[in-house]
Amino acid sequence: DKAHCAFLSQSCEDHLGGLMLRLISAFSHTTNVIVEKVVAMGIVFITILISTGIVTRDILGYPIIWLSETTMLAFSWTLFLGVSVAFKRDENICVEIILRRLNRLFPRWPRLLIIWCCLIFLGVAVKEGLEIVESTSGTDYNTINVSTGWFYASFPVSAAIAMVHLLEKALRVFIDPTPTGSAGDTA
Repeated sequence: DKAHCAFLSQSCEDHLGGLMLRLISAFSHTTNVIVEKVVAMGIVFITILISTGIVTRDILGYPIIWLSETTMLAFSWTLFLGVSVAFKRDENICVEIILRRLNRLFPRWPRLLIIWCCLIFLGVAVKEGLEIVESTSGTDYNTINVSTGWFYASFPVSAAIAMVHLLEKALRVFIDPTPTGSAGDTA
């Protein structure tokens, strides 16, 4: 009877863990699809801005004064959102090299430790980033009527998105510690 209760308890834990993983995976995947499109549009937008600046300044002789600040703002968002995509795709070179080497020796705990360290760092980044956004939100750019807080907001927003991707990875590793346990999280 105790064995049956233990089996049922484990079965409930597996079901709950699987449900949590499916929910976080769906949210992570949907968020990443949107962010990838925003990053692609950001790259195109930056290219258009820089090209326009070259043409108007060097060929026509009329520089556009707001172009530099607009490009910086677009670059900041594109860069940091791209970092969250890298977390989703397992394309953070240093972290992934360490994980792959440890993966051969230890299937679960070092991987979880590295993921949790990244989560702690990103959590601090969100907290501190929001404080910077708050302290700079009252200041506008010189040439565009946009708060400089929007520039700094790219970091905590992207860090929060990356945290979702890492939570998904941590659940995958926890549920299936084999080296292939994290292979499915690039969806």
